[in-house]
Amino acid sequence: MRQILYIRNVMIEVSDFLSVKIETPRLLLQPVDLPWADAICHNFDQDVSRYMQSLPDRGVDQTHETIHRSRESMANGKSMHLVVLTKKDQEFIGTVGLYDIPSQRPEFGIWIKKEAHGHWYGRECVHNLLDWCIQNLSVEYFIYPVDKRNIPSLKIPEFFNGKIERMYRVEAQGGRQLEILEYHIPLQFK
Repeated sequence: MRQILYIRNVMIEVSDFLSVKIETPRLLLQPVDLPWADAICHNFDQDVSRYMQSLPDRGVDQTHETIHRSRESMANGKSMHLVVLTKKDQEFIGTVGLYDIPSQRPEFGIWIKKEAHGHWYGRECVHNLLDWCIQNLSVEYFIYPVDKRNIPSLKIPEFFNGKIERMYRVEAQGGRQLEILEYHIPLQFK
């Protein structure tokens, strides 16, 4: 059955999220798919997920299940889950996601592998996904939740004029306690 969303009075077939490709000066963002399962499983480890609600998958089979659920969510127009690759040689860098798209207040999620930290890839991903969303979706503002101890990630919403709108604690998988600062990023972020 074909599903349609009307976004900014334009008809979009929701399966179109499975064909989104975004190029940045250095990166390519494209829908997550099974060929990237090994890279995701290998790089989304305890260090990278320290300030996130999710724990790393327990193996590539669980990563396959996560990818299938992500692609189903994209096919239903609920979210976007993109792998981040270098444009030059298609090296896997991490993932970026946008969740709860129908709400008009979608939420960002991003992680970059340890070896790629410090190159501002996260900022570049978010910037270009923000631009794409503003051009293609009906959005009031963007939500960017981040643990207050994750200093590098805090810099991303602050760069885009994000303001802290709420603070809360959450118990993450494995019983870890996170102290979340929820930033709202305006449409006029530049």
